[in-house]
Amino acid sequence: MKKRVFAMVTALLLLVLLPVMPGAAQEEPKDTWVLAINATFPPFESIADSTDEYVGIDIDIANYIAKKLGVNLEIHDMQFSALVPTMQSGRADMILSGISPTQERLQVLDFSDSYYYPMNAIICQEGAGYDALEDLKGKTIGVSMGTSYADLAHSVEDAQVMELDSTPLVIQDIQNGRCDAGIFDSTQAGVFVQQNPGLEMHIIESEVTREDSFAVALPKGSEYVDDINEILAEMMDDGTFHDILVKYIGEDSTAQYEKMLAKITGTQEEEAGEASTSLLDFSVLTSYLPMLGRAVLLTLEFTILSTVLGFLLGIVLSLIKISHLKLLKGFADLYTSIFRGTPLLVQLMLIYYATPQLFDYQITALQAGVLTFGLNSAAYISESIRGGILSVDRGQWEAGMALGIPKARMMVNIIFPQAFKNTLPSLVNESIALLKDSSMVSIIGVADTMRWASLIQARTFRAFEAFIVAALVYYVLVMLLTSLGKYLERKVRVSD
Repeated sequence: MKKRVFAMVTALLLLVLLPVMPGAAQEEPKDTWVLAINATFPPFESIADSTDEYVGIDIDIANYIAKKLGVNLEIHDMQFSALVPTMQSGRADMILSGISPTQERLQVLDFSDSYYYPMNAIICQEGAGYDALEDLKGKTIGVSMGTSYADLAHSVEDAQVMELDSTPLVIQDIQNGRCDAGIFDSTQAGVFVQQNPGLEMHIIESEVTREDSFAVALPKGSEYVDDINEILAEMMDDGTFHDILVKYIGEDSTAQYEKMLAKITGTQEEEAGEASTSLLDFSVLTSYLPMLGRAVLLTLEFTILSTVLGFLLGIVLSLIKISHLKLLKGFADLYTSIFRGTPLLVQLMLIYYATPQLFDYQITALQAGVLTFGLNSAAYISESIRGGILSVDRGQWEAGMALGIPKARMMVNIIFPQAFKNTLPSLVNESIALLKDSSMVSIIGVADTMRWASLIQARTFRAFEAFIVAALVYYVLVMLLTSLGKYLERKVRVSD
């Protein structure tokens, strides 16, 4: 009987795994292709305000290619840094999102011929006058994570580079003063400057090469590279591509681009380097280990500061909640309902981006993270401490009052130590939750452990190795915190 069950389970597993095993079956032609884009890159791809449809140069090119190939398009919008991993995992059939055929990407993807050669541009606040990369020495430069502009920014001497999740976030940080400047494609930069008064752009004079160009990305080994090259060549020859450019950037800008294109040199095709053939290759992380050490320290710093702030504020709120001051009790209850009733990520975004707008104070990403998580944690901790205080036997309150002990002294020396003992497990759990939730601050650019993994993924396209190391780091830290909590529980219960 056991053998029959084992055979049935094995056969079922084979049926499930067979379709995903390499070489198990020939890939059937698809009727619908998944197009991966990052829709924060106007005029190449964005979302139309009036129709909520995807529009832009790349969208029109993709639709033209799909029509010629006889397939339908299903568009998936995501962060730019997620485009390559998404295609590597087989969830996308084509990328058209201003993506360049860099040496690193050529190792894991195939690319068509280049269809657009952008000039790089610097965006800064009006009057700053940063018109060359040399002017950005020692400055804070914002770029979209995983782009070739990040590599260019890192080449600037003594510059601090902030790699954010999208170009609109870079623009916002330039406006708020967190970044001195940002590096963009000149066409996109023109759109941003037009939309945001108070900014200026300067085109960087440099040679444009194949690695700087935009091309169609396809899965490694795709049989459609030649077909798409022919379609792109047809678009260039019959004026279709010219018409698309005019549609989105106008006659004058199109004429300027085509004039510049005629002068471009050094656009030769570049061969891909040697790609790692190993399923797993942790050696790619070796050069990033010092960065990991700094990221772990920052994660610990963030967790400790947030926990201390949440604990102190939680004590104050809990005392207010058990007081007889109705106005303050109403405030404490409202505070708790707001921070427990709204998403933590929304609170983080509000504090980080609204503070400069409302108070003209340039709060740093770390400050915003600590403040948000501390305030949020205080709402939960206050309820735990309040419950702990109320769990202390009423007779002890009455005995203290009968002996004439001042209420404040009684609270500090008699009630609160017992309440702390009762609430210690929940306080440790809250600290563990803060440690794990700290990964959210990577969204606003804090260089913590999660941000480290995201950067490694964007630079090496080895997602599993980066995120499994990050997961192990968080697990070790949580286990250490759990052990510390158990140690404290043993210490405070010695008197039981």
